[in-house]
Amino acid sequence: MAKKDLVKKIKHGIREIENQTDKKKYKWIPFDDIEKLLRDEANVREVLERELGMTPPIHDDMERFVLEKANRLFAVLVRYDQLEWLKLFYDKDFADDQFPIERKLPVYVFSPLHIFPFIKEIDTGVESNFSVVRHYVIHRRHIELEDDQIVCATDVHGNPHVAVKKLSLTWSKTAGKSKEIALNESNVLHRFKQNRHRHLIRVIACYSQGSDYFFMFPWAPGGNLRNFWNKYDILAEESLNFSSKDWEMYIEWFLRQLKGLAEAIKILHYSKEKPGESCRHGDLKPENILCFGNRLPTRGEIPTDITLVITDAGLAKVHEKETQARLDPTTTQGGTQRYASPEVVRDQNHARSRLYDIWSLGVLYLEFLIWILYGKESLKRFHDDTGGDYCFDTHPETRVKPIVTQWIQAIKDDPRCSSSGPTALGRLIDLIENRLLVVDYSHIQGQPDAEVGSQGARSSNNEVPQMLVTRPTWSPLPDDKPIRADAEATLKELEKIYHAAKEQKSLPWINWDGMAEAAKQGPKIVSNLEPRPRRPSVSKYDVTPRLDNNWEFELDDNMAQQIVPQSAERHIRYDVSKLCDRCQTMKIWSKDFEFYDTMSSLEDRHWSPILSLCTTSESETLRSNEVQLGFPSLAEPGSETQMRIISSWIGSCDKAQHIPDSGNFIPSRLLYVGNMESSRVRLLCNLGDQMKPVKYVALSHRWGDPEQKQPKYVTAAVTTFDNLSMITSPEGLDQSELPKTFQDAISVTRKLNLNYLWIDSLCILQRTGKDRDAESCADWEKESKLMEQIFHSAYITIAASSAEHRFDGFLKPRASRQFVTMAADDGSLFHICEVIDNFDAHVEQGELNKRAWVLQERALSRRTIYFTDTQAYWECGQGIRCETFTKMKNRKASFLGDSNFPHSAEAYKEGRKLQHYQDLYEKFSTLGLTYPSDRPRAISGLETRLMKAMDSAGGYGVFESHFHRGLLWHRELSTPRLERIKLKSDDKVPSWSWTAFSGEIRYMNVPLGRFEKNDKIMSPFQIDKPTISNASESEARSSEIKAPLRTLTENHQGWLILDDPERKREKPLHCIVVGKNHQQQHGKQAHYVLLVQENRELEAYERVGVAYLSAEGLEPGIDSRRVRIW
Repeated sequence: MAKKDLVKKIKHGIREIENQTDKKKYKWIPFDDIEKLLRDEANVREVLERELGMTPPIHDDMERFVLEKANRLFAVLVRYDQLEWLKLFYDKDFADDQFPIERKLPVYVFSPLHIFPFIKEIDTGVESNFSVVRHYVIHRRHIELEDDQIVCATDVHGNPHVAVKKLSLTWSKTAGKSKEIALNESNVLHRFKQNRHRHLIRVIACYSQGSDYFFMFPWAPGGNLRNFWNKYDILAEESLNFSSKDWEMYIEWFLRQLKGLAEAIKILHYSKEKPGESCRHGDLKPENILCFGNRLPTRGEIPTDITLVITDAGLAKVHEKETQARLDPTTTQGGTQRYASPEVVRDQNHARSRLYDIWSLGVLYLEFLIWILYGKESLKRFHDDTGGDYCFDTHPETRVKPIVTQWIQAIKDDPRCSSSGPTALGRLIDLIENRLLVVDYSHIQGQPDAEVGSQGARSSNNEVPQMLVTRPTWSPLPDDKPIRADAEATLKELEKIYHAAKEQKSLPWINWDGMAEAAKQGPKIVSNLEPRPRRPSVSKYDVTPRLDNNWEFELDDNMAQQIVPQSAERHIRYDVSKLCDRCQTMKIWSKDFEFYDTMSSLEDRHWSPILSLCTTSESETLRSNEVQLGFPSLAEPGSETQMRIISSWIGSCDKAQHIPDSGNFIPSRLLYVGNMESSRVRLLCNLGDQMKPVKYVALSHRWGDPEQKQPKYVTAAVTTFDNLSMITSPEGLDQSELPKTFQDAISVTRKLNLNYLWIDSLCILQRTGKDRDAESCADWEKESKLMEQIFHSAYITIAASSAEHRFDGFLKPRASRQFVTMAADDGSLFHICEVIDNFDAHVEQGELNKRAWVLQERALSRRTIYFTDTQAYWECGQGIRCETFTKMKNRKASFLGDSNFPHSAEAYKEGRKLQHYQDLYEKFSTLGLTYPSDRPRAISGLETRLMKAMDSAGGYGVFESHFHRGLLWHRELSTPRLERIKLKSDDKVPSWSWTAFSGEIRYMNVPLGRFEKNDKIMSPFQIDKPTISNASESEARSSEIKAPLRTLTENHQGWLILDDPERKREKPLHCIVVGKNHQQQHGKQAHYVLLVQENRELEAYERVGVAYLSAEGLEPGIDSRRVRIW
């Protein structure tokens, strides 16, 4: 058989299968198929003779080798056209028994005369007690990097930068042990590489040359973490000028890196491949954490591209048995003193624990947090305060040093970490104090490493720790002696913190309200502090409740009592679920229910959490034990029961009389839907001239892709001049000819006994691309200015949250709720149900709320019903109600859900109020618009409301009362550029307004009470005092700023954020000084400036960005010209 025929048969036998772990598809061929192909000796003989020219007796031996020992090897070589290698494998007796090939770290041996393909050496190298590291550029053709290798910096020709570490073993205790130490480090680096974790370094090569030993790594552009802290110290100073969103990104990056380091340590401590094997790093410190990234941050930029990677395995050691089983003292030498744990001094004759690394991690995390909050100088003071050595004392007892405890307490008292509620940073400092920097690492006397939470600890002890499960309580837990966490417990807690802040959004990253206070105080000199109470005095801080994202839940019992007893769903029969004998006898319905179990048995059974109890029964037993009336499965969307619930919500809200009067406003057009017997609808026009105000419903919905194909049944998706006469005729239109979302809105409106409905695409004339588009545009101009009144005057707003587009509908089947049915002592049934009350996920983070127009619609509506994929929600000024008969409250949500927006924020002081409004503008800038040119219009209704609340003129996203601050916005730092919007010919929006650009924005963090504005800037609102900011009214007033021009020095050290970094810049750079900080930091006074560039066509200057400069960054003297900025 010719080789090509054999290759064809091999390819034919290849199959594809999905791996259940990574869900990727891989190709393979069964061994049986290979054996069948090669069973015929003549096939093998023919290939050997034809391809390799072999003749007897040589090919007899080779044929026997293939048929008896290497048929898989032979098939691989034939398939990939490498048959000439067969003799090499034969000579080395490398056959099928060597498969699969384990990828081991190669250790190369080179002659002292060997020349390496290094193109150049960048610097002379960094020396330590054990090694010297040099920075080289190596020729790209002489190195092979793995596809998923950590990003390797390259020169312009693609030649990689590498770090070459040479062991320098002159220390007395290492003399004569070069080979042993090199082999240990090689083994540990092999373990690092096997794990393929992005926070563990992957060595490129290990080799010896003569008597010297070398390790080659990818070069870290950012140096080590200590270098990073020193080089980017300005971040701590300028972070006080970050916006709230920038701070969130900054702290998210910080915690993501801490979590990644903890993951890496857990991987080292617990081997998946060899469960009994463990590895301890032994020398965790900033110098052994490298900073990798495609690009390093510029001045004041958040380092979100930087990844921290653990390196230097010189003191690491792999043990074949976990520490608990070893009684011999560990030979690894101690790491750097500052990061060494107490047992290095206290338990010198005991085996070294993996928990040594956890203490080191605690010190590292604490230093990182000090740098984040206070900067390099404060971190240096922390080192000075600790004396530059251990963070613990051993006399009179082993304990954390009091000065370290004082630093921790100062961070806990920092208003950014504590004050009005828990934060991610507050939880982190608690973890450091209570689980990482803990002297006791074992609670079993005589055992050097009974590691809490480790699989090894559970498997090695006869007695398993007991866990008591009781009903929830607010009582404090016993003040048990804390025990140092292991790697698994450390990672779990960091994951909880990160998840709560990032995914659930139930925990703020940082207390934004404390930022101004922190800016005023500056970093605290902890070494000069006297012992203080655990919490700062409340009177020092503004205690106005902040708009946090913490949710409060309450049973909606009164509503349940009204609905459940009279509902058809109450009569649904449920069967008791089949459970194990143990669960079946549990009285979970009882208020006094509690049970004992062990952590290991609970984990082994992987029980789902018990989430909520409800019953449709009138059982006195269940009611006396506070089991709520409710449905385990919710009623069908649009059903009688769901409509009764919604009607009750409306009635309760009407009765409370907390919503403002809608006034006498009525939209120009409304859809008349009739009553339940109707099947047709009609568009009524010019209602304001013909009838008194009526109760109408407004629909908030997603249009969907403009290019989306319209279903055949739809004849009127929009109102145009072409179909206006048909829709407004007395006969009207059959509702079945409308998009499904509109049909559902009509159905709900009728079932709520309301007759009128406002839908934007039907009540505002839309363009067709034909002759009368000018009239349609004029209609849009007129109606779009009324959005604020249309939604505020609506009796209720329906939000079609579950509808992906207007043809989708929102009264459709929802995901089934999971529940288990059990019986109480009196035989009545109750249900243990999945909790589905998540307004944040279903509404706040839902697709509908990612649209810019919808933010305005929500804020301006007095009350809204959200139809989501899971359930319906009600929102008004009194909070949120759920179909599950739950009430929810959240200050952040209540700000937008305020029936009289923005009344709920009026209690705030002026500065805090402005911050919340700016937060709202930042949020708006993240939202989508089908037509970017709608941006100024889509914010106008909100802006009108905000200006009324501020009692201020304004426009274009800026308030006259805070005009200077309103100019200091910039692109969000991860947004590459802001693009100028091409507006309609009649619309004019100046460059100093963020509404003139598409892209996400942030405001500079200008500390309250310290901003001295430049009175020489003339605002356009000082002359005209408009109350509405619509861009079309710009002809009626000037939109220009007039201000003195300044020039930046050539070597300024400012923090510049350009709107479009790729735009060609003229030199020198010009700016308008908007204001300055009247306090100095580090001997310098901060200036907040608007960067401008001349537009000769307009004979004016345009904004190109903002900057944060010291006085030294500006040319002396002020240009006498007052220029126009458009």
